[in-house]
Amino acid sequence: MSELDRLINEFCPDGVEYKALDEIAYITMGTSPSGNTISSDHSKGIEFHQGKSYFENTMLGYSNTYTSAPIKEADAWSIIMSVRAPVGDTNITNRRIAIGRGLCAIMGKESLETKFLYYYLNTCVNEIKKKSNGSTFEAINTNDVKSIKIPLPPLEVQQEIVRILDKFTALEAELEAELEARKKQYEFYRELLISFSDDMYIDKFDKLIRELCPDGVEFVELGEVLDYEQPTKYIVDNTKYDDSFDIPVLTAGQSFILGYTNEQTGIYQASSGQPVIIFDDFTTSFIG
Repeated sequence: MSELDRLINEFCPDGVEYKALDEIAYITMGTSPSGNTISSDHSKGIEFHQGKSYFENTMLGYSNTYTSAPIKEADAWSIIMSVRAPVGDTNITNRRIAIGRGLCAIMGKESLETKFLYYYLNTCVNEIKKKSNGSTFEAINTNDVKSIKIPLPPLEVQQEIVRILDKFTALEAELEAELEARKKQYEFYRELLISFSDDMYIDKFDKLIRELCPDGVEFVELGEVLDYEQPTKYIVDNTKYDDSFDIPVLTAGQSFILGYTNEQTGIYQASSGQPVIIFDDFTTSFIG
């Protein structure tokens, strides 16, 4: 049994109560200050945010806009929610800021962990959007925000949920950074290895290309090196697929298998040692 399971069994044997947001959190609806109090000079006031332009993955970015006469402010570690299109998006601010009418600030009261609330609000953005009104510019009002229903397990349970989700959030960030790095690495070597420029050789490729391609690399049309075949005679007749059948049926572009068929005609031999494939419409075969 996990720690979370234990806490839920101990503290929530009869389930979790839901409460309106204004019962368990402090809510501040943004109000925009006068335009003549706003500038880009950080020495002349507090950082000001009007909408979600500077929202990032979790933490609020810097706006580089300041007001000397803030009307509504959000405390550090508050949730900042967009209340004008797009409705429901959230970030967390790690500093005190001034907020305009496109935003509201939310901070949990004694019984509500603010980070738990942040994670929960992210699961119900679509439900929050449904509260919006306005034919040309969607928005939610104070009452809409106040009426959002929030589950309220004991703090021990909230904190354990936050601990688990924080770990996954950190892992996701690491994976995204690694994926981006690998993507850039792939793009670099792809360009390097197929450009055949004189100044783009590396390591063993330098010697190999210079030996085998002293006069450069020839470019030919695709039809000269591939046999092309339309799928007309390979289109499946019966679309009643069953996983117990043997022949896979590909979708357009061969991007995924639609299902499996038991048809015996119109079968395409993909390659030796591979299962035969029946093509559905819009799929083309190239053979090297």
